Amino acid sequence: MNTTIQKAAKMKLYGYWTSNPQKIRLALEEIGEPYDYAYLDLAQGEHKTPEFQALHPRQKVPLLVDGDAVLWESGAALVYLGQKAPHLWPSTPAGQAQALSLLFLEASAFNDLARQYFFNRMVLPSVGKAGDEERVAKASKKMGQILQLFETRLEGQDYILGNFTLVDCAYAPFLPVLDLEGFPRVVGWRDRLMARPSWTGADFKYGLFDAK
Repeated sequence: MNTTIQKAAKMKLYGYWTSNPQKIRLALEEIGEPYDYAYLDLAQGEHKTPEFQALHPRQKVPLLVDGDAVLWESGAALVYLGQKAPHLWPSTPAGQAQALSLLFLEASAFNDLARQYFFNRMVLPSVGKAGDEERVAKASKKMGQILQLFETRLEGQDYILGNFTLVDCAYAPFLPVLDLEGFPRVVGWRDRLMARPSWTGADFKYGLFDAK
């Protein structure tokens, strides 16, 4: 297992360069607490070890470990981290409900569509293969409805809930690979997220360079 320690440990994130693990890495960088980062090379099967299976029976990343808390799903990990960092999470019941609604939207609809962009425009080229733009075009027809929802929400505000929250981390890794023509507020949202120090700290290389 190729494990690289990025910071003094408390929480530990097992990840890879792809989008879902990067959501949690972004969130941890925003929180600013020390954490360990274990890079698992999925292409080399480093997630298939008995040791990792003992933590995650499905042997997938991300996996966040914080003491006795072992969190498999990225949405659950973001909610958990939001409880630990209330300045990055809505404080009212209504705001928290909106946050959960957006996380459910990401998991139930946005993620599957966005992964078509990500797989065909990032994953396949990173291993020297051509992406399938027909699949991307098919996904874009449904993605347009979600992007329009974001465009409407972003009127008069910089982030999806107004102020920056960890909900923004759920969408940030996908935004650079989406077709955003006709959605200028979403473009601005993407650019603001990419300009945050956490983006640099999360080391977004998308597999095009050696992971640190």
